[in-house]
Amino acid sequence: MPTVQIKAQLTTRQLLKAVAQMPQEDLDRFAEQVAVLRANQRAPRLSPAESGLLERINQGLAAREQERFDELVAKREIEDLGEDENAEYLRLTTLIEALNVERIKALVELARARRSTRHERVEIIGRSRGARARAPLDPPRRDAGSGNHDSGQCLTPAPAPS
Repeated sequence: MPTVQIKAQLTTRQLLKAVAQMPQEDLDRFAEQVAVLRANQRAPRLSPAESGLLERINQGLAAREQERFDELVAKREIEDLGEDENAEYLRLTTLIEALNVERIKALVELARARRSTRHERVEIIGRSRGARARAPLDPPRRDAGSGNHDSGQCLTPAPAPS
């Protein structure tokens, strides 16, 4: 990268004049570095406590467990679960339920830490409902005469009324 001579203290206009002297390739690289610097300055900073809470909020099943759970849900919907698979399904459902409980607790802690209003907390919790796997509570049922299946309710609690 070539060196550009500039005064020790620059106005914005002087800095732009110095940058204008740069060859195109160096200017492109410089512009990328400025964009990264700008993004870093604008990015919100999280405290270690908030980072820990976000890790808890985003905790989910391992990819392999999630895939297996999805397979079991599909089999359950067509009423094709064997005894061993049903036990595995129940084990994963219990694990998902526990993860959802921890997620909600962490969401509430984060909302309190950010001093959000009750309405904002309910909104945050409501948005998190679809973020992770949810296990149906009830067995699948057929709608009368339609042949449609209802996969049941999800384990994530409904938001409290405002």
